[in-house]
Amino acid sequence: MSFSQTVVLGALAGFTIFLGLPFGRLQLLSTRGRVALAMFSVGVLAFLFVDVLSHGFAIVEKAVTGYKDGSGSFGHAAALAAILGGGFALGTAGLATIERRIRGTAPAPPSCCSAKGATRSPPPASSSRGRDRRARRARPGCATANT
Repeated sequence: MSFSQTVVLGALAGFTIFLGLPFGRLQLLSTRGRVALAMFSVGVLAFLFVDVLSHGFAIVEKAVTGYKDGSGSFGHAAALAAILGGGFALGTAGLATIERRIRGTAPAPPSCCSAKGATRSPPPASSSRGRDRRARRARPGCATANT
């Protein structure tokens, strides 16, 4: 695939994402339509990823074949493999870092076993038998209620 074809496919995937953002916000399309736009852009991006990665592997494979034939050096083949692996790792880590910075950190949800939940007084019991039954019953969402 040529560079211009890669650019056109990337622009097509980006345009579907660009189109999908307002449709998702304004709810002009049905859920099916929004999912179709998202899946189309994901499909194009996955195709581009596989295509670019296969070209990178072909470059490394050519260098390794040259080393096996005696026309290339091991250092050149190893450097190309390191560049391919390092570029992939940095790209993936960079995306994760950007996403974490954009989203920020959300406050932790309140726990039922927190100090606020522990200070509640139990409802009055009419008999000791009813009080024992309520004491054994676990509060919803609290793993340490019966410990």
